[in-house]
Amino acid sequence: VLAVFLKLLILLFINPLIRKKTEAVITEKLKDYTFKIENVHLNLLLSGIKAERITFFSKTENECNSDLKGEIESINIKGLNILKALFRKDLIIREVTISNTNIKGKMPFAEHSKLPVIFPVNVNISDLIIENTNLSVTNTLNAQSYQMKEGTLRVYDLHLIKNDTLSTRVTCRFDFKAAEAIQKYMLGDSL
Repeated sequence: VLAVFLKLLILLFINPLIRKKTEAVITEKLKDYTFKIENVHLNLLLSGIKAERITFFSKTENECNSDLKGEIESINIKGLNILKALFRKDLIIREVTISNTNIKGKMPFAEHSKLPVIFPVNVNISDLIIENTNLSVTNTLNAQSYQMKEGTLRVYDLHLIKNDTLSTRVTCRFDFKAAEAIQKYMLGDSL
């Protein structure tokens, strides 16, 4: 009886609360975009969370002059150390899998811009897998475009220190493969 009660509590109250709180935090941190998460599933046995059908798009009044639209089929987090996340503000995660991502649009790619702060907490992810990613983005500052089909990135032992930024120094090893990866340059008359 307790197990059924706990399952109903998670299904009816905790999952929607996590979904709403996650949407609010992401939208607050990335003010130029709107995020929507359709479903969130908490799994206490595996210390995990799965978010499904995440969509995002640029707000029309954004400061960065971008027009991006994207969707992610699922983000699956396994092996989350909940006690350290709640009490020490450290995210220690065994595995994160981001599956079936599609991103299209245009945005400026400034050559010498400061990278944004990634997280206000320490983050350790043993295995980060971004699989089956399709990307088609045009640079609004020049005539470059970037395309990738069926890309997969696997990052091992990702460590971010509080207020750190994402750069090549935060990871030791990664694997990348794609069915197709193209960078195009449009010249004078092509614009």
